[in-house]
Amino acid sequence: MGHLGAGCSLPLGVYGYWHGDVFTMYARVTSTDGSRKIQATGSAGAVDTENLGRILSELLLEAGAGAILTEDAAQACLGTTTQKLY
Repeated sequence: MGHLGAGCSLPLGVYGYWHGDVFTMYARVTSTDGSRKIQATGSAGAVDTENLGRILSELLLEAGAGAILTEDAAQACLGTTTQKLY
């Protein structure tokens, strides 16, 4: 999250799990209206988990996640984001 410049109010999700000595991580950035989704997946050994997070962040940014995060952050600051909770 830090490498993407994201925080708790931005549409970013990460899930990871261990299978033996291998850590697998899934990361996704989604626009607040759900119309755009970018995801990345990767695996690494125990000594490379932090590097894995950076690599996935870079893949997300290369695929356009930066634009989604920037647009959604601007909308949130302006109070123009609308979400249905039902």
